[in-house]
Amino acid sequence: MKVAIIFFALLLALSISFPVGQSAKPEDHSIDVGTTESSIRSHENNPPQDQNTPILTAEGGKLITLKDSEMGLPRNALPGAKFITYAQWKDMKEIPKTGLYLVNMTSVPRELPGRLKTEGFTLKQDGTLLDASGKPVAVFTSTQYYQVQADNKVGANPRGLRSSSNSFAASPGSPYAFRCVAASGWNVYDGGFCRDYVARTYADAYGFDERGGCSRLSPHTRIESIETRAEIRGRRDLDTCRDCINASSRARWDIGCWWPAHGGASSFHFVNLFDLGIRFTRSWTWTD
Repeated sequence: MKVAIIFFALLLALSISFPVGQSAKPEDHSIDVGTTESSIRSHENNPPQDQNTPILTAEGGKLITLKDSEMGLPRNALPGAKFITYAQWKDMKEIPKTGLYLVNMTSVPRELPGRLKTEGFTLKQDGTLLDASGKPVAVFTSTQYYQVQADNKVGANPRGLRSSSNSFAASPGSPYAFRCVAASGWNVYDGGFCRDYVARTYADAYGFDERGGCSRLSPHTRIESIETRAEIRGRRDLDTCRDCINASSRARWDIGCWWPAHGGASSFHFVNLFDLGIRFTRSWTWTD
């Protein structure tokens, strides 16, 4: 009996001093295209169920995948942020306790500094990332930007003002027509004594800049609807907003506390934006 008690006490001490790590290996299911044009059905309130099949489609125009540097901020815009590749993420044996990791990015997403502030995160110059409660966390994030070149019959005036009509179907985005998209995924890991993993999905709608393209100067614009979805370990959050410039979803997996709190995580992200005959849809999965 004494031997069993001593063994359990030793196991408890070891588990507290050396918590079981969690794999950080992602499998990139995102897809990258040059120019794509296709017609799709509406996914509103009926997001795709096959998470193993990534989606990247546009209806009402040609879809162009942009370099993130075309709409992003300089790399020094967030002192302390770390730029890593998917391969480097896959090679991690354990998730770091803290840090902001920009995955496969060459620039800082233009939305990220403000979003960190809104969500209560504090990034220190030494790379430490704290959540709203002051706890160290690790965030892995990536943003892809897209441009939709509308068909001639859709939104003839690329920077036209929304009409005074209350009918969304009869008017383009406000104050600018919907032409540029930012789709972002976050994986947030709290590796404290009690651990959790949070999947976040963000979608932003923009109009053309003054030169008729998508850049960091492109203005946000309100569009008819934006739908986002985030999933992790069976936890799901689905959000839809009307007449908005962006939307987000957040799903949290409570891993647990102490020694049993370990395990892999797979996050699923989905965005669907619609305005004046243009529909953009993308989904992707990160799996360790």
